Amino acid sequence: MTTSVILPSLGAGVKDVTVLRWMKTVGEPIQRGETLVEVETDKIATEICAEADGTVLEIGPAVGDRVPTGAVLAVIGPAPAALLASPILATAPANQQSAIIPRPSPVTNHQSPTYRGPVSPVVSRLVAEHRLDLNAIAGTGQDGRITKQDVLAHLERCATAPAAPAQLNDRDEPDDSEIEPVSVMRSRIAEHMVASQRAAPHVTTVWEVDFGGVMAHRAAHKAEAERAGIRLTPLAYVVCAVAGALREHPAANSQWRNPKEGRAGIAHMRDVHLGLAVAVDAGLLVPVIRHADALNVSGAARTIHDLATRARVGALTPADMQGATFTLSNHGVAGSLLATPIIPQPQSGILGLGAVEKRVRVLAVDGADAIAIRPCAYLSYTFDHRILDGALADAFMASVKSRLEAW
Repeated sequence: MTTSVILPSLGAGVKDVTVLRWMKTVGEPIQRGETLVEVETDKIATEICAEADGTVLEIGPAVGDRVPTGAVLAVIGPAPAALLASPILATAPANQQSAIIPRPSPVTNHQSPTYRGPVSPVVSRLVAEHRLDLNAIAGTGQDGRITKQDVLAHLERCATAPAAPAQLNDRDEPDDSEIEPVSVMRSRIAEHMVASQRAAPHVTTVWEVDFGGVMAHRAAHKAEAERAGIRLTPLAYVVCAVAGALREHPAANSQWRNPKEGRAGIAHMRDVHLGLAVAVDAGLLVPVIRHADALNVSGAARTIHDLATRARVGALTPADMQGATFTLSNHGVAGSLLATPIIPQPQSGILGLGAVEKRVRVLAVDGADAIAIRPCAYLSYTFDHRILDGALADAFMASVKSRLEAW
């Protein structure tokens, strides 16, 4: 009896993963609970474990392949004798859309007929890994069937064939650049950012906020917070101010829904879950502060520290990254004054916090103008113009500003 290893759901909104690394090879024994493969969602690596003892009979997707939720990753069985004869697609309790051994679409080849014969799992995997055209491979099996040996022989011939010289046109110049391979995380970030710019009309409004009250409150309670293991930062105050303003202005806590996604219109989110952009060595992670509107400053500071720490040591789970309704980017932590961040879809907005620095301000004191030095920062709010117009966006930011300045 064989057992199919199915890719489970790794959280709401996670439709597929990328295979990072196989811990076992075909023919190796494996025990229940032992890690079989490491996969990655948009930004989080997760281990998939075996659900039964046995031997790895089949491995489906190759490293770098995208696999949909519900797909068959591998087959575990009692005996290695069935390695090449075990048809993974026949034993997998999944439909064709979730089958993970991709059969490449035939590429038109005018010199040979389209291959329509059966393809074994081993042949399918080799063809997918090396991006081969089945029509270009001569089959020596029964009725012209392409065998594993046929594929290996084709690969050997390709490896020994002389490479065609590169053709340069008049405008081309030799490329002496050094190409750095793109990680899965960087690739997904690139895809999401381009898709967001394409989907939503971005508009940014910038507000200067006086953090004098915030910094005074922080100074008064900093020692007490540290004794409780809490590190108060300006970001914690911004979290509370933004969460309260989102409750006051629900349009800023909404999402645009297209007809193809179900009910068309503007979806107003019931909960306030704030995504927090955290820089890590490999790129950027956005863990979520759930029910941020229910937290006080100490609670926000504690949650920020926990999520940021776990993000940097790789201890976040897929659930930690799901469900954000609005996002904060603390780009000022590195000294940046102003930024125009890109909206994480399907949210309708993102707020950037610049560095808090001392600035000269003109204040009204007893009816007269006075010059003072105040701790200030720029808050930039990028919003989806399909949902919010300038008046609504500025009303939301006025609420954020007033909450911070009245601390």
